[in-house]
Amino acid sequence: VRMLLVLIGFMVALSNGRELPSPHLSLQGHQIWQLNKASQEIVQRMELEGLVDILDHSTGQTIAVAPCNMNDVTRMLQEHGVEAKVSVPDLQQFLENRDAEDLAQQQRERELSGRAGTCTQSKCPTPLTDDWMTFQQMGYYLEHISQSYPDRVTVSSVGKSHENRDIWMVHIKSGGCNPTRKERMAWWAQKPKAIWLEGGMHAREWISPSVCLQMIDRFINDCATTRLYDVYVAPMANPDGYEYSRTNNRLQRKNRARNGGSSCRGVDLNRNWDYKWGVVGTSSNPCSEVYKGSNPFSEPETRSLSNAMKQIKDLELYISFHSYSQVLLYPWGWTTGQTSPDTEEMERMAKVFTDTATARHGTYYYHTNSATGFYPAAGCSDDWVKGSLGVKYSYTLELRDRGNYGFSLPRNQILPTGQEVWDGLKMLLAAIRPNKVIPH
Repeated sequence: VRMLLVLIGFMVALSNGRELPSPHLSLQGHQIWQLNKASQEIVQRMELEGLVDILDHSTGQTIAVAPCNMNDVTRMLQEHGVEAKVSVPDLQQFLENRDAEDLAQQQRERELSGRAGTCTQSKCPTPLTDDWMTFQQMGYYLEHISQSYPDRVTVSSVGKSHENRDIWMVHIKSGGCNPTRKERMAWWAQKPKAIWLEGGMHAREWISPSVCLQMIDRFINDCATTRLYDVYVAPMANPDGYEYSRTNNRLQRKNRARNGGSSCRGVDLNRNWDYKWGVVGTSSNPCSEVYKGSNPFSEPETRSLSNAMKQIKDLELYISFHSYSQVLLYPWGWTTGQTSPDTEEMERMAKVFTDTATARHGTYYYHTNSATGFYPAAGCSDDWVKGSLGVKYSYTLELRDRGNYGFSLPRNQILPTGQEVWDGLKMLLAAIRPNKVIPH
């Protein structure tokens, strides 16, 4: 079964918000079930009620279930005549084995190469590509680039999370590297546009901020591309959830908001944006992994990001990095009954990206509409950017992989994922402005 190993990402909701001492102990006894021809209606109903986490949205037949919910889920499936098979009997043990294998592989590769990534407060010149960075290490890297490129790079905090962590925004200025007066005049005549990249909205999707940080490094060192674009990157949209996924529950998805009247914590930040909020694919149950929050922009993280984007002039491209599935999605996500403006053009540009990204390592990427090709969901960031800001090219990019590892992607896939995304992104930017000549 393709989704047998997907497993990893999905039990956070099912722990009903209880804080437990270790990432894997919190998943003790949790299971992955494979369903047989369950209707989309019944599976989504269980998800919205906080009983299961749907692992494979393309089929809806693979779910994760916590011990406390197994009786209720079994009863609902039996009532609808749906058979279920246990494919992973204990997520804790599975994840511990997976971690041990990944760390052993990392050690072997470091011994063969004779080098390992370094990121300390005194030395963090590049983002790590052979390990997962802590929130603190990300700060070290951002401090390094702000000090090393003071004329080209600005790092600022656009707000604070619930637990008072910074929501960073990196601005890599258009104009390229050390332009001459002639180059500046040529650049200005072609009216640079802005792009926004964002990662880490869902805590457990560690590859997302890792790729964002690689994109920052790439843009800093690609003088030609930044001549025509102001690049804005928010690499960590959900710092509280990310750190919690590192220290307490590897499969944390939401932020760490306290929800009044409930012991379950957290809001799904990608259901909290103020465009068609709550219409579909969201829940009013704080224990659900797709809890939409008490109102649109109830969360400091989404408010901070949206306010920052509102200040950017000539924003032409938005990409929110997520995982997993290797698919580039475009609006609308809130409905299957309408198409968004510029749909044909977004499809055309999406193909440019996916074809190029696929070519780098042979890792297959495809593109589709969010609601019809993936699953309907409202209150998502790309819909808000398209519907409220009117940005022409608005996408969500689901990164590696397609289910073999799910959210527990091996460390040796960090670098190649960034490489294929960079190739696709550069080609996409060139295709968006085909008549603009990058001045030399």
